[in-house]
Amino acid sequence: GHEVCRRLKADPRSSAIPVIFLSALDDTHSESVGLALGAADYISKPIDVEITRQRICNLLEREQLRREVEANRDQLQQLVGELKKTAANLEATVARRTAELRSVAMQLLVTEAQERRAVASDLHDDLGQNLAIIKLKLSAIELPEVIMDSDDGRRCWQQLKDIQAIVDRSGKSLRSLSTQLSPPMLSQYGLAAALEWLAEEMHRNFG
Repeated sequence: GHEVCRRLKADPRSSAIPVIFLSALDDTHSESVGLALGAADYISKPIDVEITRQRICNLLEREQLRREVEANRDQLQQLVGELKKTAANLEATVARRTAELRSVAMQLLVTEAQERRAVASDLHDDLGQNLAIIKLKLSAIELPEVIMDSDDGRRCWQQLKDIQAIVDRSGKSLRSLSTQLSPPMLSQYGLAAALEWLAEEMHRNFG
């Protein structure tokens, strides 16, 4: 009996089968060896039918519970595997969406920078040059002394000076606006230096 039990327990296909020893040997050593080999119970002869039946029923109930536990364990393991797979898919989706958002944000920043440079270039090349020409034209105006000696001539001359001052201020404002739209440092030294320069300008102008 001991050898049969040893072989049953050594084989994975039959290792879970419950084994009950029914023996005429009632010594403690034989029972201990049988239980050590993996037997579920050890019953010595003569047997009591009712007690033996109850032991077998208890053994069958334990075996049923064991099978249910193993089935639940297998289901849990399968569920855990599915949850891990779902979590990995979600992480991959989040990573992909994050990369897409970063790409879109970068494209928006590049487009905004290009638009700013285009507007700044238009202001500088078109409006700025026109203001410079107006300033040169105003500087070239000379009133005859006859006109300058009259009150109307002096008022006219003062108005020309006022206009020239307005043109000067407009030119400075235009240059400042162009620089704020597209700081030269942005293309020469990068975004960090351009932001630092802009902060200093704002502090100097607005306190």
